[in-house]
Order: sequence, then C-alpha cells, then structure tokens
Amino acid sequence: MGRVIFKTRMINDDLNAVDMHFHTEYSVDGFTKIDKLINTLDELQIGVAITDHNEIRGAVDAYGKSSNLIIPGIEVTCKEGTHIIFYFNEPGDLENFYTKEVEPFKRKTKDALLRSEKEVMDFLDVYKGYNGVSCAPHPCCMTWVSLHKLENMDEALKKLDLLEVFTAYNTSRGNKKAIKLSDKHPDKGITGGSDGHTIFELGKGLTYAKGNTAKEFLESILNNESSVIGIEDNLYEKAFLTLAKETKYLATEKNLNRLKYFRFFSNIKIEDGKIKMCPPDEESKNGKT
Repeated sequence: MGRVIFKTRMINDDLNAVDMHFHTEYSVDGFTKIDKLINTLDELQIGVAITDHNEIRGAVDAYGKSSNLIIPGIEVTCKEGTHIIFYFNEPGDLENFYTKEVEPFKRKTKDALLRSEKEVMDFLDVYKGYNGVSCAPHPCCMTWVSLHKLENMDEALKKLDLLEVFTAYNTSRGNKKAIKLSDKHPDKGITGGSDGHTIFELGKGLTYAKGNTAKEFLESILNNESSVIGIEDNLYEKAFLTLAKETKYLATEKNLNRLKYFRFFSNIKIEDGKIKMCPPDEESKNGKT
C-alpha cells in the first residue's frame, strides 16, 4: 500500500483503519452524539480518534463502548492560534494531561478563538510525560491554525511526532503541501482523517496501520508503518459544513441555543453531493435536541 492514496476506503484485513481526526458534539462546532458515533463505527467497521477542540468529555465517554478501536485525543488551540493534536494510550492519560496542562490555561474571559494561554513549545515540552503522541493537524492549510504559519515552525517540527497529511475537509492544495512537508521530514509518521464535525463525514479520511490497541496503533504510526487513504469534500459539501459549524459556534457563543440549530442540522445528510432532509428522529419529535 502507498503512503497516501486519494480514493475511497479499501478493505485490508491485516490492518486497522482509523479516522484519526474527528469531533463530537463536545467540540464548540461539532454535532455528533456519542451513541450515534459508536453505532456508525460498528456499521463501517472502522476506528476513530476523538479529537475535540480543547475538550475531552467525548473521548472519555466513548472509550470502551465499541469493539472497534477508539483512540483518546484532544485538539488544543495554542496561544499562537496553532492547533496541535495529542493522542494518548488510555483515557486516564488524556485526563491527566487535560487536568494539568490544558484546563488551567484556558482563558478565563470569553475568547472567540478558544486559545490557551500556553504556547506551542510549552505543550510540546510536556506531553510525553503523559504517554502522549503529538501531531500537527492540517499543517499547511490556509488559516492561522496551521503549523506553517508559526514563526518557529522548524523548532516545533523537531519536537512533533506526526504530520497529518490528509483531511477530507482540507483543500487539495493544502493536503498536497502537507504531503510534500512530510516528504522533507521522513522521520515523522503520517496520519489522515476526516476532520469531521458531522456523522456523515466519519471515515472520509483513514489511517491504516497494525495494532489492536491505541498504544499499538500509535506505535505503528510512529514507526512509519502507516498509510493514508481518503477523498476530499467537494466545494458544495465544504460550503454547507462551514455554514453548519459556524452556526453552532455562534449559537454557543451568543447563547442562542434556544433557536434549536442543532435539531435542524441533525436531520440533514449529504449523499452524492446532494443535501437531503431526513425525517426527524423520536428525540426531535419530542422536542429534544
């Protein structure tokens, strides 16, 4: 299998397939409930790394609920605005990291960017003490959250373990730049994921490697034994997903949850590039979100 393949998922009985970048409803811009995530993992027969923004409740809640591999993780927003993903062997490792290194440094005032008071290099100096593995998500995307916007990118690269070379939500240009960056740093393992915030995105980017536990799977990636497969969202999908995420984010920030944006988007699916409204589930019928 090649290092990076732009196609839909393939079956390989010798390897586990894991979406290494996925957000649940606990992310400020995410929608997926844990029960729905677990059911979909079982349907697709894939694993997932739950990497909510500055949050761990989704990863801790989901761990152990599926026969498929679940890797505890978190996507932190550093003081510079850069995003870094940290993966852990066990939920306890993640909880210890969050309690000591993330939660105390969250800004006390409402911060639209959700930034920590801790800088990139500070995070990269401590995570290994918690059985953690570091990864630069979407390192070459256009926005300020990417690694290549850092003035001290080369210094950070020396301490990072992994580079994310594909996300379905990223642009083709951004993904290709990430692949070139990984080619220049062959000592870094590679990952791929959907960067999904809704359930229908799950599995649109997958990392293939050996390992039946989070520890084993992460070690395979660290040893450069992984491959990445995925197809990017089309422009139509990207526009809709951006609108959905921003709507939830604004609702949360402005305390507009009473408008029930979540219920609206929970009944939407995209199939073959087309938006489809699905019948409301029983919870929606009963007025729940």
